[in-house]
Amino acid sequence: MKFSIVVATYNHPQILADCLKNLARLKFPKDQFEIIFVDNNPGNSGKIPLTEKREMPKLKMVFEETPGLSRSRNKGIKESSGGYIAFIDDDALIEENYLSVAQKAIRNHPEISIFGGPIYPYYLDDKPGWFKDEYEARNWGEKERILERGETFSGSNMIIKRELFARFGKFRTSLGMNAQFLILGEETDFFTRLKKKGIELLYVPDMKVNHLVQRDKMTVTYQLKRAYVAGSSQFVNLEDNPALALFSFFKYAGGWIVFSFWALLKIFSHKNLKQWLVEEWSPVLFATGFLIRSVGIKIKVKR
Repeated sequence: MKFSIVVATYNHPQILADCLKNLARLKFPKDQFEIIFVDNNPGNSGKIPLTEKREMPKLKMVFEETPGLSRSRNKGIKESSGGYIAFIDDDALIEENYLSVAQKAIRNHPEISIFGGPIYPYYLDDKPGWFKDEYEARNWGEKERILERGETFSGSNMIIKRELFARFGKFRTSLGMNAQFLILGEETDFFTRLKKKGIELLYVPDMKVNHLVQRDKMTVTYQLKRAYVAGSSQFVNLEDNPALALFSFFKYAGGWIVFSFWALLKIFSHKNLKQWLVEEWSPVLFATGFLIRSVGIKIKVKR
């Protein structure tokens, strides 16, 4: 069983170096995995430190000229050779037993082709007192299980059997982050397509990833922008299902009123204004993003 670890990166030389050091500490046979860094900004690429490079298994740096996280991941898939492809972000650190845990899950569940685990936040900058870890954590509990309807994996912690990309296509390039704009939904779109074909996703709680929360994410503005974009992306994911899209339109239209009223009521139960804004108004912004996109208005939100 061979793994390919695909890491998309953009103009993060120091973060990339930390990621490389982390991957060098993986406790897994060096001939059983490869690492592929996909640089989405070749004109300003950070070089791989040679000291870490000597300690690595097969390592490849490739370039993707067209901006976009989905394009970078798709390039990584093309350049990879492993039977299973693990995707992590360049600002994420995986546990040293990550591949061993994944290998065990794959052997125990040969019928499953997609695996993922929890994501825990870590910080290099001081975390504001109002900011909660749960805003950036992605966790489906402490027990191994099949994900249910509406549940999915984050792109920073997912392992996908290679053959699925040949059968069902790769990540949708109109979705996914790029250097300028906040765009979400590429993983949800991909997994939704596969779930319709009966493909199951297995959550493995011991497949742990620690994800850096950078300073710009620890703001009310970013959290609310992300909620809006998530709603907009949700509509894009439903465009090929007009009946469900129409149902969702009325659901979120009614929900917008309910969410707004509820948010106003909840102001008295919050001790912190910023927590109130993030926790109570994110559903309102999500519904807003969905409704605006559903009437054909596309608003690009800068990162």
